[in-house]
Amino acid sequence: MDNKSNHKVAIYYNLHKRCLSVKDHRTGRIIAHEQSLLLENVLFKVSQKGRERVLREKRKNVHAFIIGDKILAIPTELELKQYRKAKYNPYLYENFVDIDSGQEVLQAQKVFCIGKSIFYLKGD
Repeated sequence: MDNKSNHKVAIYYNLHKRCLSVKDHRTGRIIAHEQSLLLENVLFKVSQKGRERVLREKRKNVHAFIIGDKILAIPTELELKQYRKAKYNPYLYENFVDIDSGQEVLQAQKVFCIGKSIFYLKGD
């Protein structure tokens, strides 16, 4: 069974709806709201201008995205044990970082998001 949708999306956590907003990467339009999502071939993107605006205004805005190909599956518990956890806080970091090491995370083989939690698989 093919679990790929071949649909490149950009996702972010929507503070108002308390879920993930899913944008079509090509059109920029919101196409769905999800509680969890699995992506592959992932890039973590932070608009530095958007981050600077957050720091200046002390008010959050949408400026950080996880971009990748949507997969129509979820990882098993066993698979998730291989994933690491990432986070992003505009007041503390310029980019997404690994929760344990504090190192920047710019790309990943796979990312599983559930609510505000970000799990990533680095790959080779």
